[in-house]
Amino acid sequence: MLKLKPALVFFTVLLISNITAFSKDYQSVDGKVMEYHSRFSNPETLANLINNDFSLEDEKARAIYTWMALNIKYDLKQLKSGKKQIKYSFSSEEERLQKEQKILLDIAGKTLRSKKAVCEGYASLYKVLCDLTSVECVMITGSTKSSESSIGKLPKTSDHKWNAVKVNGEWKLIDVTWGAGYGDTQTGKFVANYTDTYFFTNPNDFFLNHYPEEEKWLLTDKTAEDFARLPYFYNYYLESEIKLDKKQNGLLKPDKDKYVEVVIEGETIGYIEYTFNSGKSFQEVQPNIKQGKSYYKIKARGSYMTILLNNNAWAAFKIVRN
Repeated sequence: MLKLKPALVFFTVLLISNITAFSKDYQSVDGKVMEYHSRFSNPETLANLINNDFSLEDEKARAIYTWMALNIKYDLKQLKSGKKQIKYSFSSEEERLQKEQKILLDIAGKTLRSKKAVCEGYASLYKVLCDLTSVECVMITGSTKSSESSIGKLPKTSDHKWNAVKVNGEWKLIDVTWGAGYGDTQTGKFVANYTDTYFFTNPNDFFLNHYPEEEKWLLTDKTAEDFARLPYFYNYYLESEIKLDKKQNGLLKPDKDKYVEVVIEGETIGYIEYTFNSGKSFQEVQPNIKQGKSYYKIKARGSYMTILLNNNAWAAFKIVRN
């Protein structure tokens, strides 16, 4: 599943993140990878380059992430055509593993050669390149909050694949698909827009828009019900130090005067902007400060409300009236 960017008229591009969820600075790794060719005929050639240039597990993981996010584009045509089920039979566990490995390699090779994929292609190529560079890696299947329509829904249907790698004995979460860009709902096109927001992301932040089928890959103590209640978070939320109150629900029910309330941690936030549904008009609201938090009362209109900070979409909520 591709992360979507609703057609808010002020919003031309998402910020390229200069902040990584991992404390190490990967500027030198990124710089080296940007010198690589943009096209390779097989994964082994790219993996050999990475092995020659980097020796540490985290730097190899970063090199793979950066090259892929910069050079593999999301295949909207394949997404619209629907996923083709790959069928195979086997007579033993050994044969099953062999056939699944061949499928993995085929998908990874096709992704590398065509330079386009849906999430399965991204996750498969990332896994194969990690295998070739001696970085322990798994593919994870699960559900996402990829748009406002996901708010309030339990993660019952899997629509996405991502990865985790083990670095220095600790598992780290990665979504190179979302690191490559986003889908613009206004144009219906993929917008290449590199971000490292989804590289070694803090599990509590990754949870804001990812829920795995196997809950062990949450790497945090959260539940499906917690996930359903979350607002929809834009990349800027993860990049910003400003956060919602931990008890803030993504489902907002208007009071008897038709107002909803949003609570943000901190006293120095100041005014925020908000818009409903179409995003064609924006209004400001000042907070009421209480006990270290900023409370914003907003007259509810429409079905969805988006909060803006510093002219960037930050978080979205669903208005419920039943």
